[in-house]
Amino acid sequence: YCLRKMTLRSYVALLRFEDTIYKHKFFFRAATSVVGCYLALHDKPALAQGGAEDGETEGMSEAERKKLKAKQAKAERKKAADALRAEEDARAKDKSKGKDDKKRHKPPKEDEDPDGAKLAQVEKPLDEAIKLLDKLQEHAGDRMETHTLSVEVYSRRGRFLKALQSVRRAA
Repeated sequence: YCLRKMTLRSYVALLRFEDTIYKHKFFFRAATSVVGCYLALHDKPALAQGGAEDGETEGMSEAERKKLKAKQAKAERKKAADALRAEEDARAKDKSKGKDDKKRHKPPKEDEDPDGAKLAQVEKPLDEAIKLLDKLQEHAGDRMETHTLSVEVYSRRGRFLKALQSVRRAA
């Protein structure tokens, strides 16, 4: 590919970028946030099943929880109905416009899971966190946050030797 298009320099730049992408500050920030989310999912598995966040339902009676669920379901139905109406309006507008406008203006893809409920339904969140931590330890081992996160994950996992190794690397 690169010889045919005469883009050897840009291809080499791409390969160098691939080598350093896991060291990038934005990847590091995103990976630490994801590991934090996995730790929260491990601590409170009810969050993965769509339960209320931050203990909203802890002090409620069974009847109050039932009312809250009904209210949430009603809000979701209303939201779906509004989306359906908006889609119908958009179709009516498209029919009234010419075909040239359709070719130029494609509507963006709708996000099927805007709240991330499917992503949160992980059977073993600590295993997923360890996968990310391995990359972070390999490429961002010079940062203290990497080792503190690995201590938290490994101690919750019951791997105390790995946690101790992470403490030693952090020091």
